[in-house]
Amino acid sequence: MTVALSSESTETLPDRLCTETLHQLAKAYGIYTEYADAFGTQAVPPNETLVKILQVFGVDTANTPALQASLQAKTLQGYQTVVPPSYVVSVTDELTGEQIGVPIHLPVAQASHVFRWQVQLEGGHTTLEGDYQFTDAEVTYTDEATGVTYGKYWLHLSEKLPFGYHTLVLHGSQQGDRWQGAFIYTPNQCYLPKAMAPRWGVAVQLYAQQSASNMGVGNLTDLAAICQWAGGQGASMVGVNPLHSLFPSRPGHHSPYSPASRLFGNVLYIDPQSTPEWVRSREADKAMAQYAEIIAKCRRADAVDYVTLTPVLMAIFNGLFSTFVAKELNRETPRAAEFEAFCEEQGEALLRYATFMAISEAQDRDAGHTVCWWDWPTSLQQAENPAVETFAREHYDRVTFYQYLQFVLHQQLATVQAATDKAGMAIGLYGDLAVGSDVSGADVWQNPSLYARNVRVGCPPDDCNRLGQDWGLPPIKPDVLQQQGYQPWAALLAANMQHMGAIRIDHAMAMLRLFWIPEGMNGTQGTYVSYPYYDMLGVLALESHRNQCVVIGEDLGTVPPEIFESFPRWNVHSYRLLYFQRQQNGQFIPPNQYPPMAMATLSTHDLATLPGFWESSDIAVRDSLGLYPTPEVHASIANARPEEKQALVTALHQQGLWPTATVPDAWTIELTEAAYRYLASTPCHLVMCQMEDLVGQVPQVNLPGTVNEHPNWQRKITVPIEGWLTHASIQQVCQAMGSVRQQAHVPL
Repeated sequence: MTVALSSESTETLPDRLCTETLHQLAKAYGIYTEYADAFGTQAVPPNETLVKILQVFGVDTANTPALQASLQAKTLQGYQTVVPPSYVVSVTDELTGEQIGVPIHLPVAQASHVFRWQVQLEGGHTTLEGDYQFTDAEVTYTDEATGVTYGKYWLHLSEKLPFGYHTLVLHGSQQGDRWQGAFIYTPNQCYLPKAMAPRWGVAVQLYAQQSASNMGVGNLTDLAAICQWAGGQGASMVGVNPLHSLFPSRPGHHSPYSPASRLFGNVLYIDPQSTPEWVRSREADKAMAQYAEIIAKCRRADAVDYVTLTPVLMAIFNGLFSTFVAKELNRETPRAAEFEAFCEEQGEALLRYATFMAISEAQDRDAGHTVCWWDWPTSLQQAENPAVETFAREHYDRVTFYQYLQFVLHQQLATVQAATDKAGMAIGLYGDLAVGSDVSGADVWQNPSLYARNVRVGCPPDDCNRLGQDWGLPPIKPDVLQQQGYQPWAALLAANMQHMGAIRIDHAMAMLRLFWIPEGMNGTQGTYVSYPYYDMLGVLALESHRNQCVVIGEDLGTVPPEIFESFPRWNVHSYRLLYFQRQQNGQFIPPNQYPPMAMATLSTHDLATLPGFWESSDIAVRDSLGLYPTPEVHASIANARPEEKQALVTALHQQGLWPTATVPDAWTIELTEAAYRYLASTPCHLVMCQMEDLVGQVPQVNLPGTVNEHPNWQRKITVPIEGWLTHASIQQVCQAMGSVRQQAHVPL
């Protein structure tokens, strides 16, 4: 059955547009004109959606002749592009350099000439080259306007090439004939340790941690302590929420999934007392004394008070920086040399990020409210404008301050990584890469052509949200990503894998397709746009090996079959939630039917904890906030919960993990232990416990579809880190996980 997503999708387009031509053009740009939704029905997006997305790609949609001309131009463009702007070849070590082909498009009349090719290897120190003469074209296309016939040929290279980011250059017979593109050689599988024994770990929200030393928000010293504790429990990894940079001058904007930058870190996670500057900084000590009462109040609070705490931490950081300048930079000490080496290594990206933060700080302060970068003075709206360089020079101290904070963050993350090694953890830190960056942030400001600013990403209606979801993030344009040689994707992966032993790619389906919602439309009116999936997988595999980082792909929601087929082949672990592992009859899938190439867990930050699930608090909260489209939908979901609880208890009982098939009235820690034992007995490579389940927390971390309506990303874990070793329920589940995982059989 096919359904229209809104009343607009059944409207007749104005006479100026032909629906058939519109759909042909949309498909040429990888825009879905229909798709299977989460409920198995074919959904058709409104024609207005297709028009708005085509306009993002610069297509003239004024009338039907314009659409027809655009369709012809799109086809011709492909044949007139001699060397692809980016070409990714993913192979095994054994096949590297053995007759790998690169598609070349040429006018047939010129193809018989001898061409000179060059491959400039990554680093620029070595160039391979040779002559080549093309034979028969694979396919041809004739431009009716000019009569020129173009052909697609293959340039075969037999030279041994290393994996990496290279450049292919092709020289023609005429002087000045020169074409080039990114030529990327990658492994065809992500990194996987040779001895992949059954692993388990604990996932925490770093900001939510309480300790005797932090100032009201969890920090990297807390994370190092957690890693030491987890290693002592026999865990192989500790998972954390995205550590991406937020906006220090906008403390109310605190979602880790709507960051200012995914390339740099959140400075709130710095522990000022662990910096070398701390013991020598009178300024920081003075700030601590000045804000002692506020810090004490923030420590006692049940939730992180970002608005109150952020300015306090920034004042302390300012004191540390003053000491660093006076005692290190000005004296050209070894620590100053480390800082300068860090800035040089991070290069232009760090400089622009720090400049953005300095401008944002000044603009927000002067205006007394948030000022998005497109409302800054015109000369500062583009990162490459000379006025931005002038600002950075005139505000050198503030730019250097933000570079310094990233330097400290980098060093403290390295300390955490060392703590995982010392604790004997096989994987160590397990990080999280958010699906996008905030449109008003540094990433979009410094590379605006890469993002579709008048579009937001999300997902179509599903069981979690019948209205669809709008995540408020601008999508990356797939064509621009290719034109930029996939460097933004590579840089993003490298930055986030650097200190991690494993990484979770949030909404990993975005490598294949992403749900675009044009401005002025809602989550029921968007459609999918295709991405260069295997190219992005190749770059992911390359960075995974370079950083020796295991990859988990979050594949929840509406998942196309290509994902399930390709993830195991590429060593990308699927993300299996107990809640969702159900058979058609509603019963839970037995543990032995879980796939080995997967991470299994009970829930996520976006779903109910097990205590919350048992109390149906997630349903009650959604209903109170009007997140169900109709009372009938609410009733159907609420009425289904007792059956879901019964199915889970039945599954646990059948595995000998629960004494009876009777559903308990209330949640107990024994229920959580049984559920995690169930997961631990699967053949999955990885199993992850959520600390919220271990301490019996009822409210979930985040409620999708809300911003300020629900206290997302704020609640603290009720048990301080110092109490974990003696906390009965935490120890009970951890001991169970260790014993069951040791006996689990994980096929290699």
